[in-house]
Amino acid sequence: MSFDMRLFTINDRHVPVSILQERLVKAGLPMQITVDTGDEAQWEQISLQFPDEHYIACIVRDVVTPGSIGEEEIGEFYEQIDDKLPARNAVWLHEYLGRTPVIYAIQRLSGVERKGGADALFMLMNTIHSHTGGLFQVDDMDGCFFTANGEFLLDVFPPNSRRTIDVAVLHPDGYFMLYPCKLGCKSHRNAFRNGEVPPGVEFRRMG
Repeated sequence: MSFDMRLFTINDRHVPVSILQERLVKAGLPMQITVDTGDEAQWEQISLQFPDEHYIACIVRDVVTPGSIGEEEIGEFYEQIDDKLPARNAVWLHEYLGRTPVIYAIQRLSGVERKGGADALFMLMNTIHSHTGGLFQVDDMDGCFFTANGEFLLDVFPPNSRRTIDVAVLHPDGYFMLYPCKLGCKSHRNAFRNGEVPPGVEFRRMG
């Protein structure tokens, strides 16, 4: 099974299927969750699908233990992030991954392209995150980690990118500074890569 998105949690709390399904119902989404492995209270693998059984995603809960798939994956991500900038963020992320107890690995399927599919998956993962905390990662680019609010931690973008993204840079005192970064602006890009805030740009503090 090929996974392309993950949630690296900060605790090992289980999120029962009943809570996830209730959140979808309250949002008026007709999608269904089925347990593939485990039970509804402590599932190991679930599938998200439309009522006509068009699959949106498969989600696996990997507990990180010595010799586990989760531990192997974390080792691979160390290789992706250790040479990325900002350097302080990369060091912090390396240490964070080393403390991760559970990884939720998501395989996005064809139903995610159907109307409502992406919304249902987004809501499901945010519901899990509300109980477990953590950072998200996608395979679109090596080292692409971001917060639940979408702030990127590392500069993984092409040199010619002109996107405006939200970023989080770690201050030496241990809190994060959140601000919008214009990748096409040299001063913005350099500030982000140096773990700083560009002159004249306001930031929000987190932590």
